[in-house]
Amino acid sequence: MSYVPELVNYKEMTDFNAIKIFFKHDSHGKLLELRERILEKHPDTFSHAFSLPHCLEFMNKSVDKSVAIGHILEKEGFEFHQAISFGDGYNDEGMLNATAKGLLMGNAPDSLKDKLAHLEIISKNHEDGVANYLAENILKNVSLESE
Repeated sequence: MSYVPELVNYKEMTDFNAIKIFFKHDSHGKLLELRERILEKHPDTFSHAFSLPHCLEFMNKSVDKSVAIGHILEKEGFEFHQAISFGDGYNDEGMLNATAKGLLMGNAPDSLKDKLAHLEIISKNHEDGVANYLAENILKNVSLESE
């Protein structure tokens, strides 16, 4: 699926039901300033996250990875204390804290690693961190139990 970017004049914008508004800038400081200006005018409208230091996302307060995972877990008959999650961006923080075990990817920004210092850090995405973790910690145990 491909999404076509749309240039919007935010001064004329009246419909804030969009799933996500994404801002990118080389200066993290500029994005911090923008975040404060938006939150000043719309303090209860949006949730926000830095997916990377140079990528700021605003979305409806109901849009959150932990909310989505909660719906899937409920549908499948599971709860958060039975789930693990993997993340590498600031927008993963809620999900990582909601599950029984949150795992940070080695390629996550250092500031996120510092903020979530209580979480285990695993190999990077390009090193197959998730697959290796699952093989060594989950599948290995399942195979031992079936023997």
